Amino acid sequence: MAKRTQDAKDGHPYAFTKSRCLPAGMPSAMFTPPQLPFQIIEEPNQITVLFEEFSVFRIIRMNEAHDPDADPSFMGDSVGHWEGDTLVVDTVAVSQETTLRGVIPHSDKLHLVERIRRSGPGTLEIEVTADDAKTFDGPWVLRDSFQRVPRLRLTEYICTNDRNRPDEAGWSGIQLPGG
Repeated sequence: MAKRTQDAKDGHPYAFTKSRCLPAGMPSAMFTPPQLPFQIIEEPNQITVLFEEFSVFRIIRMNEAHDPDADPSFMGDSVGHWEGDTLVVDTVAVSQETTLRGVIPHSDKLHLVERIRRSGPGTLEIEVTADDAKTFDGPWVLRDSFQRVPRLRLTEYICTNDRNRPDEAGWSGIQLPGG
């Protein structure tokens, strides 16, 4: 982390996942800006989250154990259960290509616990506890809330901007058109 901070001060900011036209992954995907909505579909044994950004999806298997041989992926291996009105989601096997808060790296031991609930009419509250003993001194918590958008229609979002592609060292820079 200190190296990334110094690189940024030296004018060589780290190229986070989305700058490489890759999905944000977990937990960042759950904290998308309001202009890039997501949709939640609930079924008895599974909850599916459709993200407009990068046109990706996430599967949360309900009342199951983690896949013991889960390959790391952007969304990780997520299992959930209900505690009253709160959906509790446990996620492991998150690809190390993802970052937290855009630039914070993590190890293969990242463990996420989300608590998702309606906090009012049309309001969804999300709290994610991230724990990674290899990377952090202790767990830390991310929180946000979202407003429901009536008659929401997700549209296709494909990343095709290679102008800001990171260099071989992983540094990102802004290249203006024609530059």
